[in-house]
Amino acid sequence: MKSRTSRSKTNGLNPKQYQQPIEVSPEHKDFFSQVGSRIEELRKKQGVSITELSKKTGISRFTYYLIIQGKVYWNSQTILTLLSHYNIDAAKFFSSLTKSANSM
Repeated sequence: MKSRTSRSKTNGLNPKQYQQPIEVSPEHKDFFSQVGSRIEELRKKQGVSITELSKKTGISRFTYYLIIQGKVYWNSQTILTLLSHYNIDAAKFFSSLTKSANSM
């Protein structure tokens, strides 16, 4: 007898559903804004459009906009994908953020 796999009730549609991004708490806003600003600086420095960047990295333009505005929590894979696209070492990227924060 053939085994049955459980299926979602989506009638063959992708069971993965959109989840609303979580808005950044006020106490984390500065850090996330700083990361977003630096990511945007890299994009502008390389002269890449957001559409082109989105196609190359697989990150939606909407997600990118939310990241650079520091409005939502991002997952580390997304940031690492962007940094990898720019050939930037993640440790150096994040340590540069703490250096500039300490000078404030």
